Amino acid sequence: MCPSSLGNDRSVIFAFFRGKLRTAHCVAIRVCGTSDQFCLLTKLLYCLPYHSCIGVMCKIGKLHIPGRGTIQYQIFRPRQLEQNPPLVVLHGGPMIPCNYLLPLAYVVVDRAVVFYDQLGCGQSSTVVGPGVLTKQTTTPADDSNKEDSNTLDVDSMVQDFQKLLHHWKFPKFHLLGHSFGGLLAFEYLKYVQIHNLPKEHECVSLVLASVPTSAKIVEEEVQRLCQELALNGEISKDEHGQEDEGVVASLAKNLPQAFREQHECRLVPIPFPLMDSYDKAGPPKLRGLQSIETYAASLLVLDASESPTEEVSSESATKGDESNDNQPKKTPTSKKLKTPVLILRGQHDFVTEACVKGWDDLFRDRSYMTLAGCSHYGMLENEVMYGSVVSSFMGEIERSDD
Repeated sequence: MCPSSLGNDRSVIFAFFRGKLRTAHCVAIRVCGTSDQFCLLTKLLYCLPYHSCIGVMCKIGKLHIPGRGTIQYQIFRPRQLEQNPPLVVLHGGPMIPCNYLLPLAYVVVDRAVVFYDQLGCGQSSTVVGPGVLTKQTTTPADDSNKEDSNTLDVDSMVQDFQKLLHHWKFPKFHLLGHSFGGLLAFEYLKYVQIHNLPKEHECVSLVLASVPTSAKIVEEEVQRLCQELALNGEISKDEHGQEDEGVVASLAKNLPQAFREQHECRLVPIPFPLMDSYDKAGPPKLRGLQSIETYAASLLVLDASESPTEEVSSESATKGDESNDNQPKKTPTSKKLKTPVLILRGQHDFVTEACVKGWDDLFRDRSYMTLAGCSHYGMLENEVMYGSVVSSFMGEIERSDD
């Protein structure tokens, strides 16, 4: 969405942040020129670095990964890295860069906050790859059929993140993954636990923000929510009791916008950080549910001897195996992740309660919170509440470890 879509109202409020976003000093700028001049001015003002408005120190760096590309990252408050474990934030999409998450740096104020753009979007290298980002199942014998190292998949993105952690050298860190970023965070923690990696970079806690366990479930919920929006629209009928085709067509045309305003971001117009992320997003074929359509979060099941046997998914972890009743039974157990997790979502989020309940089968220590009045982008809709919840959770985990 570009500034020209704001319509005839040329009043724009730019917040020059002084600590807390909701208590920011605001300057209203009214432009009396042409629409082109207005768009140019808004773009120029919005291109100012976020941190220039509030004086938060920010270190910008890059990591080149041979054969894949260069990842750009930002560390806000780098001087606090030695005081508290930083918060590392993984953006969603896939392929929607981290700009929309940057306000977290201004409401989580007691530690460094780290962002990076995953390969393929934002300020990192553009990567041309297949449109499906599910976990690859290629075996060593099939390596000849695997795509080259420039392709995107969950496994390679986990490896990219691990290389960043080695580069940053954080002994401990907190992790927040929003939407697809939460799936990436989960896959990273699963990889660490399965391979029993040394704790040179220990993840102290995890926040799964608006993260479904299954692409199939969230797609079903999106369809259900769309149907509810359509049914809530007023359908006028003619004298024969037939629905007015014009009204029906109008509802269908306006449904995507209504869905966005109800379940994605309830702020109108769309906040500039989110607009900026959309503007710098990766290729359309690598974005959205279609790129992870077969994904379902799963864990390895271990038998009594702790040897891997099979995978259990969030969709099937609670189902028994009825086909082998006469077979000698082992005692398989799903080795749930040990990292404490806060499962966070908005009250009106399209990632509904049904989308997140599967995390019960995958984490030992978990808690849930729903943000009143928020949808999918709660960090933009109520920044102060969002930051307070995340900060309180991290502080509680740190105190319990002392």
